[in-house]
This record gives sequence, C-alpha cells and structure tokens, in this order.
Amino acid sequence: MMGWLLAGVLGASILAFFASRARRYGRLFATEHFIEIARACGPLRAAAIARADYPAAESAVEQGDPRTFLSHGPLIVVYTARALEEHVVHHLSVSVPGRVTTGAAGTTFIAWLAMVLGWPIDEVVLSVAPSTVHHAELRVTRAEHARIAASPLLEVTPANVDELRRACLEARSRIIRPPSQSPAPARARAADPSQPHRVPVSQAMAPSFEQVATICRIAHDHSLRPEGKSLRELLMASNYRQLRPDISAEILCGYLADHPEVVTQWSMYSEDKRTSGGWYFLNYGRAGTVGRLGPRATRIDERHYGSAVEACAHYILEELDFWAGLGAG
Repeated sequence: MMGWLLAGVLGASILAFFASRARRYGRLFATEHFIEIARACGPLRAAAIARADYPAAESAVEQGDPRTFLSHGPLIVVYTARALEEHVVHHLSVSVPGRVTTGAAGTTFIAWLAMVLGWPIDEVVLSVAPSTVHHAELRVTRAEHARIAASPLLEVTPANVDELRRACLEARSRIIRPPSQSPAPARARAADPSQPHRVPVSQAMAPSFEQVATICRIAHDHSLRPEGKSLRELLMASNYRQLRPDISAEILCGYLADHPEVVTQWSMYSEDKRTSGGWYFLNYGRAGTVGRLGPRATRIDERHYGSAVEACAHYILEELDFWAGLGAG
C-alpha cells in the first residue's frame, strides 16, 4: 500500500514538474511577451545612454535601476552603455530569474532586443556566463553611438509581430557564430582582465525559420495522398541529420506554439502509423504523452508533458531521430 502511495506521489510530482516547465516556456515564447519586451526597449535605452559617460564607480547597476526590466515571462533584461575615449560599448544581458537560462531563450531574446534597438546584427558579440546569463556587446564609434541613440526603435505591433519573430530567428542565426567568425572587437575585449569571464557561444549556425518550418511540416508532407513523400526523402530534403545538433525541443516549441495545426498533424501522423518502430504521440489538448513503440506495437518508455506543444516538440525529435538512425530507440 505504501509503495503504491509513494508511486502516486512521485507520478504527481513528475507531472507537476513538466506542467510547470511547459507553462514557463509558453509564457517566455508567447507573442504577448515579445511585444512586452519590445515596448520596454525605449526606456531601457534612454536610461543606459543617459549614464554612458558616468565614471565606472557611479555606473554600477543597482536594485530598481531604470536600466533593468523584469518582464512577465519572466525575463530580466539589463541594458548599459559605457563610454571610452573613442568608442562606446553597449551591453545587454538577459536571464530567467532563479533558473537556468537555456540557449534557446537567451539567444532568441538577445536577437530580439538587438533587432528592436536597431543594433547592426553582424557586429553583435554574444557570450554566456557560467551562471547561464546571456550577454551581448556592441562596440561602436561615438558617431555610431549618436546614431543609435537618435534612431527610432523598431515598431512592434500585434499585426506585424509574427513576421518580426521570423526575422528574429534569422538574426539569431547570424549572432550565433563560431569564434573564428566573431567580430574583431571581441578579441580586443578578451584581453581586458577587468571583464568577467564568459564562455563564447561556439555552436554552429542556428537553424533558420524556414529550416525549422520544413522539419515541422514533415508529418504533413508525408501524409499527403497520393503525392506524399517517404520519410527518408523528407529527412534528406530537410537536411535533418546536418541540422540536428543545433535543434532543440525549445526551438521547435517556439514554432509549434504559433502553428497549433502542426501539433494536430503530428498527432494524426502518430495515430495513422502502421509500423512497429519509432515513437508515438498522444495529444490530450492541454497535455500530451510521448512514448516508444516496442515489439508488437507495445507502448513503453512513456513521458508525460503538461503541454501538448512541448510533448509534440519532443515527439518530433524522437521520431525523426529514430528514422534518421540517430536515436537509440
């Protein structure tokens, strides 16, 4: 009896954990959150520029500082500017309070902020602290600093936010670059012992919006009749094997949250499977289950998620990994 009780408590705790994580990702990547962050950029930039010429001893960020913003995501954004003799260094940092800031969240919102603020994307230097706080720096001349300070912010509205989010994925892929492709100012700053130690983001180019969309559409394209293509053809056409190291469930969640019909397509794909290998996906609307198909189509290794979107994202990766020969399933 005690064993069943403990198992029930453990099961409820696991479900609560996944539900909490799903809600957190849902808030972070919600359309309303991107708009909220964009609207905070004006006051943040004004406060940062106003203190750009302050002595270092007077420019430390303190509690309640107008250069900081806590969103409903929640996400903490800090924007500072520091004037040197001939240049001005603009600095952004983003973090999820009290939790690990994943690469998907950190790099996405760094790219979003840089876009809205009008920073030249290819000059942005990205790094990640051991604490997982994501940092971005832009070193500009004083003339460029004056232009940035006077330029209008990118206008973000409910009507154009989806289009701008697609552009953000492209900007993110340009910001994330191997160290050999980092702008020269990054190397100059590396020799400055006063700067805190940070780990450069050294992963390969992040997948573009179209690449993510192509992968997410595989279930739809496979199910088309009579012109549907085989999974092998679709995996090759999408470059899935090459892109896989840089694709995470979080990245797919961002796309699926905006395209709920794709979640339904994968649910139907799972229901229509006639093979005994791979994985399955059960869509309960607000929640979902992902598991592996064993011998005689028995269901094993089940995982429960508090969000159908998150469950679908994990299912896509497990299922495609299996048919691409990348998974252990």
